[in-house]
Amino acid sequence: MAQEKTAIVFGGNGFMGSETVLSLLTQFDKVIVVNRGNWYYDSNLRIMQRKEVIHIKCDRFKHKNENNLLKCEKFIKLLGSITNIDLVVDFSAYKPKAISDALEVLKGKVHLYIYISSDSVYEVCEGYNTASGLSKETDSVRPKDMEKRRMLARRDSYGDDKLSGEEVLEASNVPYLILRLPDVIGPRDTTHRWWTYQLWMQLFTEFPLAIPIPRSNQILKTSYVYSKDVASTILNVTDLSRTKSEILNQSYNIGFEEGFTLKELLYELESEMGQNIDYDLNADENAFTLFPSVSRGMVDITKAKDMIGFVPTKWKQALREVVQFYSGAALKYPSELKDVVDNLLDHVVPDSKRDEFSKLVNRIASNGVESQSQESPAHHNEL
Repeated sequence: MAQEKTAIVFGGNGFMGSETVLSLLTQFDKVIVVNRGNWYYDSNLRIMQRKEVIHIKCDRFKHKNENNLLKCEKFIKLLGSITNIDLVVDFSAYKPKAISDALEVLKGKVHLYIYISSDSVYEVCEGYNTASGLSKETDSVRPKDMEKRRMLARRDSYGDDKLSGEEVLEASNVPYLILRLPDVIGPRDTTHRWWTYQLWMQLFTEFPLAIPIPRSNQILKTSYVYSKDVASTILNVTDLSRTKSEILNQSYNIGFEEGFTLKELLYELESEMGQNIDYDLNADENAFTLFPSVSRGMVDITKAKDMIGFVPTKWKQALREVVQFYSGAALKYPSELKDVVDNLLDHVVPDSKRDEFSKLVNRIASNGVESQSQESPAHHNEL
């Protein structure tokens, strides 16, 4: 009888994590999902109804100076009954201590630890080593000058913490693999960044508020990755690691082949929706924007394509799927819609128009909202 295959997912309730859990269920007998118990969109229904899933409610960040996993009695008891953990996927380690804590609790049972990192790590490193201007995995080198290192860490604490998490794994004896993700798009996005822009455009005909694009965001081209590609890559490298040990203990950039400035990204969204949007191309550099989250530009995905066979979803296919999801989301996900609306009310809608805007949203929330026909091309009105 074949040994039961077990995976642990830290997180698993966000838009990447839930997609990954569903993907893992095609190959694993048991998937243990560890998170704080906050479920988003319909992830609870998609995951918790599966008998192969064991949910552990645990806040691994509750007490700053303690290993909070040790206090999760249900988790510790469960680990005591498990000899081998075939895979750990860590979405929720935003601090390096979270990885140290996990490694302490798992005590050498792990065959492969996949850490979900970010292209933000390049923000706290030296400049590019290549003429292309694309960030390669080998560019994750911290400055030797300690003052410069501290300055970069202060400027991007998220990137600093993510890179520190990578360094914890690299110093361990656990076989690992690091995925460095650029800005992620996809259905059920808990950051609501994409949906905010899409709702802004969907309401534009009745509520014409120009979308600001500062000059820097008309020039800087950055990378994006599809949430479904993250899930499929995790499953793929898990399989590959059993026969290709050379892929282990390395980091990989993944993302779409294309990169986009914010201006280009919004034009793509506008075109897919068949809309006619006004943009403020003279917007202040501090104007409200939701993408990108980095300033170093695009990442180079050559290594992932060559070593782990990464093949990104075609951009137009992903764009179409994401737009279709959020076109019907207002009716299905009222709680998440409220977050998106609050975002627009706080940052976009003038105080004098708040009531009018709220009434419009309530109407579409009652009736649903669909994107317009794509029979005629979109036009850009640039202010």
